[in-house]
Amino acid sequence: MACAGPVPDLRFHICGQFHVLDPKGRDVTPKGRKTQAVLALLVTSDTGGRTRAWLQDKLWSDRGPEQGAGSLRQALCEIRRSFGPAKDTLQASRNAVWLDQSRITVNAKPAGLDKNAELFEGLDVRDDEFDLWLVSLRANAGYTSDTGAGLGTPDTIKRKDNAKMRQIILNLQNAGQGEIGFIEEITAEAVKRNLREQADFDVHTSAPPATHPDALVIEIQCFAPTSGGFAIRAALQTVADGKVLWSDIHPTATAPTFESTPPEILAFSTIIAGRIFRAFLMDRVSNDFDPDANVLALLAMQKVFLLRADEAQNAEAMLEAAYERRQRGVYQAWLAQINTISFIEGFAARDEMASSAEQTIALALETEGENSQVLTVAANCALVFDRDPQLAGHLARTAVRANPANAMAWWVLGHVQLYCGQYDESYHTSCRGQVLARGTFLQYWLDFQKAFAAAFCGKLDEARIHGQASSILRPEFRAAHRFALALNTASGDDEHARYAFQKLRKLEEGFSPSRFVNDEDYPVSLIRSTPFYNTRKLLEFEAKL
Repeated sequence: MACAGPVPDLRFHICGQFHVLDPKGRDVTPKGRKTQAVLALLVTSDTGGRTRAWLQDKLWSDRGPEQGAGSLRQALCEIRRSFGPAKDTLQASRNAVWLDQSRITVNAKPAGLDKNAELFEGLDVRDDEFDLWLVSLRANAGYTSDTGAGLGTPDTIKRKDNAKMRQIILNLQNAGQGEIGFIEEITAEAVKRNLREQADFDVHTSAPPATHPDALVIEIQCFAPTSGGFAIRAALQTVADGKVLWSDIHPTATAPTFESTPPEILAFSTIIAGRIFRAFLMDRVSNDFDPDANVLALLAMQKVFLLRADEAQNAEAMLEAAYERRQRGVYQAWLAQINTISFIEGFAARDEMASSAEQTIALALETEGENSQVLTVAANCALVFDRDPQLAGHLARTAVRANPANAMAWWVLGHVQLYCGQYDESYHTSCRGQVLARGTFLQYWLDFQKAFAAAFCGKLDEARIHGQASSILRPEFRAAHRFALALNTASGDDEHARYAFQKLRKLEEGFSPSRFVNDEDYPVSLIRSTPFYNTRKLLEFEAKL
């Protein structure tokens, strides 16, 4: 983000209130909030550009693709009008939008004496996806140069953890009142388990001796509709002003027992915990430039599954910083998960990642071996690097027992079952995991697991649908495109096979279908064992290219 010349066409000031100045010092900042947000997303990119789909996802996530595309076009027109003679600084193609970096400079330093100014202060566009992106940016921000070098990297995060534990109060509306009270208690226990495994909060299910002014309250209420079954309502609000941040109602056909909890209740507990995490992140980072271990770890866990090499590196640095502040085994486990993804996605060599994962997972198990998140990653490492489905199966089943609401635990168990030839069991396990992951950042991961399991059970149409859903939710997911290439070449669908091939060529330099056949280290061992896998048709397809 440096300029190529003594006087840039435009100067972007991103610390404090966002504004853009022309060479004469005139303010050419667009008026619209979302239009300003488009520029914020562009100017913080290392290349100055983003894809149109990515921009739409961050700013119009509640709209359909056509509406989002139309809104983006309007925003681009507004930017060009505002820039006037410098309108060509903004460039666009059919798929991407970018700023001409030779014509801009970026000032990421606080102005005047306000050393506590935030990045893009006051830029509120009322879209959760943009809010989370801004939270992550602020957590990573380092003001290291006038050109913004270091922006978006965790290198300058302070090495201390001086934040008090955030107070979370679970308020049960019918505690102790028969069956509906029992359902509320089971739901609350599942929420507490999810919170405890991933973060350190001060959690209460009754009124604490002293309520902190920044506490978050979750009201949980179960009721029995006249139509039958049960429904659970949850509402998240602040103590300070009683503002409701989120609420939802989920039905469940059956009540839990001491031995078993219905998946609908477990899935809702995961959603509730996720909403608590999101509210905590948005408030914590926006009010404090020194993120604590909870902030760093929660943001890093989302970056892990973005499946990009740069985000994997950022997540690794953030987890290491979190561990310096608070020595939790789960932080080490997520470092090992980065190792497995980096190998499978082709970011790093197998031997290097296997060695690193062995060290981090050993430390994770030693310090937090009862945590289902730790056990899940340990099972995945045993499968990916040790190729030991028996050990992986033992760890995965232990993880599911430790926390049956952990979608990742069900995912790795379903994966192990495929390696062991237990195809029907894997299909049912994958269905369970898919329910638990619905509406979370892991949804695409479990959709893909369902595709695999369906393929092994001979349900190829279902496999194709879930595989496509996974690749739509996460276009960078190479495994989904590999799966699609193998499935479509086997069925003779050259059109969809060619589409998957083109995606892989963009994601993997020098990719060719023959890698499936000739490269033993290429991470498609499970695809090779599917009933539809056909090396002859793969090579015939390659010959047509």
